[in-house]
Amino acid sequence: MALTIPPGFQSVGIRNGSKQATNRGQDQSFVFAMLKAIPEAQGGAAQQLAGEGVPILGNGTCSTFLADLIKRFQRSAGGSTDGVVDPGGNTLRLLMQRSGAHGAM
Repeated sequence: MALTIPPGFQSVGIRNGSKQATNRGQDQSFVFAMLKAIPEAQGGAAQQLAGEGVPILGNGTCSTFLADLIKRFQRSAGGSTDGVVDPGGNTLRLLMQRSGAHGAM
């Protein structure tokens, strides 16, 4: 299945462990799918998440599980570890590169 960024992608995660980002359900699912497509050696969670679904808590709320996966990816990439994937940001760009996702950021 090809990974394509949802139209109008908005921020996903919990910024610095305390502030919920926009967290639309479709955007959370996209971030989860990218993390699931990336081997753990590259900061993803392919082996850990094999067969797992993302715990979507509803629009406006990201699970700490997904936010922690985002932070782990950010640590592996050596950048900011704010726990959020922002539109047009470095974390989104790297996730898309490593997972093979496409579409306009």
